[in-house]
Amino acid sequence: MQAGLHRNYVGAIERGEINPTFRVLLKLERGLQLPLSEIIQLWERRASDTVTPRLRRPPVGPAPRRRRAPKRGDAPSDTPSDEEASPE
Repeated sequence: MQAGLHRNYVGAIERGEINPTFRVLLKLERGLQLPLSEIIQLWERRASDTVTPRLRRPPVGPAPRRRRAPKRGDAPSDTPSDEEASPE
């Protein structure tokens, strides 16, 4: 590619896996020989036509609270501890 970017990198941008920096957008502008404004307009048209699955997900709310399972030694035992045992 004339922009000096690796084809895998450009593919990742196209798939929305990574977000390009402004510097990378300027390299794409030179390589594609299109004004950056036109590249952005093309992307916006394409994005409005096809929403990627990642953008369709509903917003994530707070996770439901779960009860903590008792760890070994946390659960009360039926036998009294040494401190609770009656003195002899």
